[in-house]
Amino acid sequence: HERQPKQAIRFGDWKAVRNQIGGPLELYDLKTDAAERHNVAVQNAELVANRDTHKSKGFGFVTMTTIDEAKRAVDELHDKDFMGRKLVVSGAKTSDVRNYSDQDN
Repeated sequence: HERQPKQAIRFGDWKAVRNQIGGPLELYDLKTDAAERHNVAVQNAELVANRDTHKSKGFGFVTMTTIDEAKRAVDELHDKDFMGRKLVVSGAKTSDVRNYSDQDN
């Protein structure tokens, strides 16, 4: 990585880097990008936290930049052990939207 990161973590072929505390997360696939030139990070990442204590609830939501990157993340990361816990990585779930105003009583 070109700059000296403030935080970094590696998991298999993936490396996450944060260059400033609280700054955006960069994600690199070291298998295809050992020089860390192509940030394949997400378009958006949200960690879910308790609104009173601001402590992480241990999960979040991620929007990847492409469907292929999202599928690869699911394939490579789901059910893997990370710091003593199993990762749960899945694609977005759609809900069954119903128009209740048109239902008969």
